[in-house]
Amino acid sequence: PLEPLLWLAAALSAKETWALPARSTRLIGAGAGTSTRSSVRNTNTRRIKSGAPFLIILGLQARLDGTRWQVVPAYLATVSCTSVSALGKLPGISIPTAVCRLVSLFGVFGSLLSTAAGVFAPVFPMPKPTGPYRVGKTTRLWVDKARRSWLLRTKRKTGTQQLPEHRAMMVNIWYPAVDRGGGG
Repeated sequence: PLEPLLWLAAALSAKETWALPARSTRLIGAGAGTSTRSSVRNTNTRRIKSGAPFLIILGLQARLDGTRWQVVPAYLATVSCTSVSALGKLPGISIPTAVCRLVSLFGVFGSLLSTAAGVFAPVFPMPKPTGPYRVGKTTRLWVDKARRSWLLRTKRKTGTQQLPEHRAMMVNIWYPAVDRGGGG
């Protein structure tokens, strides 16, 4: 799986965003009146392309591993940090240090949250069926009206008396199926 690579991309993009204010003041001060058009064009292209590897990693992970809820914080962290970093590297645009720091901290938090979700709530892929039958799936909502739910409570709109709800469970059922196309 490519999740660790995505976590690394989120952390590195956050690091790049954290260093953005210092880098932009250095570039502005170093090139004051001494750059030619070609060097400015090359520098701007290099600045914009520096975030491309992070977005490529994000796209590869989404395509090869599939998107799932555990990696959404890393997606958001990578995209937000890379966007702010690319925007801050454009000539004539200055992003306040506080904004860079805040987005960078969001990136670190997103990377750590995604790492923790991947470690503590991993997704195990189901093996593909190998038998001679097709596999059907149905989803059912079972409600046990004989018992009250101890988790959910609702209130009447006009009063404060609580009404207990019945226990409910959503169930997925997989079963061997017959091919309806005329085969066995």
